[in-house]
Amino acid sequence: MKDKSLAYKILYYSPRILAIAMALFLASFSFDAFSIKTIAWKKEFTGGMLFIALGLGYTIMVWSQLSILRVLYLSGPLVLIGVLFLICSRINTILSESGQEDGNSQQIK
Repeated sequence: MKDKSLAYKILYYSPRILAIAMALFLASFSFDAFSIKTIAWKKEFTGGMLFIALGLGYTIMVWSQLSILRVLYLSGPLVLIGVLFLICSRINTILSESGQEDGNSQQIK
């Protein structure tokens, strides 16, 4: 399938763009965020699970110290990015199994 729909392209690129934005934000605190973004960019499923784990881990660590709104400001985007990577991973798996995609999700045109 050579022509990807606009919705697919938005779904494909939105977690990557959000991951870059989140990584840049986190870079002001630590440069470790870039390694997570790199993993997520290449391995969508693994990256999605890492982002979700980071979001949930942060929530658990600071739950009793901060208000729920403050916790969600940082953990919410992490979980959202993770979910978007997982959805994209699933769609690419379905496309590659049906023969509509060559298995290389990086070659979207």
